[in-house]
Amino acid sequence: MVFKHENILNQLINLNKKYVVLKQIAGLNQFKNFVDYTVNKHILPSNHIMEKYNEIKNVIINEPYNFIHYRYEKDFTSFFHINVETLDSVIEKVKFKNNGLKIYIATTNIKTLINLKDSKYQNLLYKNDDLLGDLNFEERAFIDYMFGLNSIECYGHKNSSFSNTLNNLKQTNNYYNLL
Repeated sequence: MVFKHENILNQLINLNKKYVVLKQIAGLNQFKNFVDYTVNKHILPSNHIMEKYNEIKNVIINEPYNFIHYRYEKDFTSFFHINVETLDSVIEKVKFKNNGLKIYIATTNIKTLINLKDSKYQNLLYKNDDLLGDLNFEERAFIDYMFGLNSIECYGHKNSSFSNTLNNLKQTNNYYNLL
């Protein structure tokens, strides 16, 4: 189904379906304040995704943390005709209100982007994509989204619907490409 740009929220509500799967909402970054807490509380993961999220959370996080959503994939950069900074550069430049917290990095295949054994990355948290072979890209992204929701502060790319949604919910304007 393709939604009209006018009254998207009403269109979703009027579907009258128990579940609606939105595989990709790439145009969401065009709608300032489209998703607020009222809508967000109804966006729930499947039981399988929730179990995976809790499994990861229980292993890697037991304290407050900050969050960076890093998009570098070819589909993203070619669609927006952009180059993105390296993950290392983004980590160096982003300044959180509380820089003493660990940082969850939401990205695809982090181990191909930085040397996780380097001591300068000891403050990073991330999901191990190798252990999530039974999940597709969108399911892994939803896990990252839940980590973003539960973070203290988040940063992302201005062109990312994912980052825009989290910033709208947190009422922030934290984008690393604006540094």
